[in-house]
This record gives sequence, C-alpha cells and structure tokens, in this order.
Amino acid sequence: MNLGVLVGSLLMAIVSTGGSAPPARESGARSEATTSRVPPRLLEPIGDLHLLDGSMFDGVNALRKKGVLVSFESVGVEKKDFCPGPGRVFPYREKTFSVDLTNATLEGALAALVKADPRYTWSFDDAINMVHVFPRQGPCLNWTFKELKLVNRSLGELLIRSDDDPLGLQSRGMRLGMWIGNASWIDRRISLEMRDAHIRNVLARVVQCGFPAACYSVSVIRGRPSLGIAFASIPTTSRPAPDKGAAEKRQ
Repeated sequence: MNLGVLVGSLLMAIVSTGGSAPPARESGARSEATTSRVPPRLLEPIGDLHLLDGSMFDGVNALRKKGVLVSFESVGVEKKDFCPGPGRVFPYREKTFSVDLTNATLEGALAALVKADPRYTWSFDDAINMVHVFPRQGPCLNWTFKELKLVNRSLGELLIRSDDDPLGLQSRGMRLGMWIGNASWIDRRISLEMRDAHIRNVLARVVQCGFPAACYSVSVIRGRPSLGIAFASIPTTSRPAPDKGAAEKRQ
C-alpha cells in the first residue's frame, strides 16, 4: 500500500434511514453523467498525467500527489484474483492501463481514467472540492441518509466504535483496517447535519473534520470492506505527526 496512505480506522455505524442511491449521481454533486454547470475546480489544470501499466489506484494516487482530494472505493476482489508473493504491494491482480495526458484539466484526467478502466465512474462534491471514484456497478458505499444529525461526536466514535453506530457501516460488514501515525485525531469532535445525503459525502466530511487534506479509501476483498484514510499533498502541516513507534493495528 502507498506509504502516503494513512490506512485508517474502520468506520462502524448504523444509519437512521437509508436506501440505495444511483451509482453515478448524488444530491448536490456533479458526476461523470452530469451535464449541468461545471464546477470551477474541475476545469482547473493539473498538469501532465502519465501512467504506464498502472491501475486505477495508481491514477487516484497520482491525482492526490497533485493536491486533488480523491476518495476511492475499489472494485471487489475475488479469490480467483489473488496472487500473493514476496515483494507484492497488493496480493491480487489489478487491471492495468496506460494514460498519457499533457496539460490536462481535472475533469479531463478523470474522464481519461474511467475510460481506461470503465469498471469505475466518478462524482464531484463541489461543496468541499472532493472527487469520489467508485465502482460503476455494485459499489459498497451505496446508501443515503434522509436526515443525519451528529452532535459533538468524536472521530473515534464515528470511525472506530460506538454503541449506536450512526453511519451504518458496521451493520454492512465493515471491518477495522490498519492505520499508521499519531492517534490523537480520534478525539477530535464533529457536529454535522445533512439531509438527503449520500454516505460518500457524509464520510468525506467526517474524515475532513480530522484533517482538511484527508480523504477515504475503501477496499473490498472477498466481500469484506475495509476503510483507510489517505492524504492529498496539501498542506503537510494538516497531516498527523507520525509516531516514533511501529504501525499500530487495532483489532
């Protein structure tokens, strides 16, 4: 896994009211399929984007290194795709492709990535300038909140464990991932009210409460989803100070 990724604490929660949402369109957000006004952020140049035999994960990380907030949910990995071996970053086969863009806009880069790997689509939350890249079919994060109210809740309660499980992830089989670095951020508190909100947009705001440059990553391996926290390259002072000890794994 990329060392820039803070492989995060798993979100565990129960949703007050929920339901399935369309895969490519979200309330208040632009998506690959949207033809309405283009948010200025999507039209901003990001420079060149060159991938040679890279994966969607590599494309997402390339955008993050350019300071783009990109949250990512991977397609599911089945047993037949596993190929463990020494030195492998991922113990499974990834679909690879090449992209060669010069002076691209953010929207142009996203269009090129999902064209290269059409299993994925994207949406954009212009309220927080967050891109979401996720599976076109059967995404794990696929429910909405008719009304959500969080009052003075700690990130530890929302992202690790709480009795009332307010975000609906534990009930959907989320398991705790691993994270690297200082744990002090879990005591930060958030109050949030949203209506007709997709879980992707809720989750983005929760992780950004901890650090403005944060975004989430979700992997689904053999049907088991796991959450991590990643950082775009803006600014480094927004990141947690690393612990001197080794990576901590919460069970």
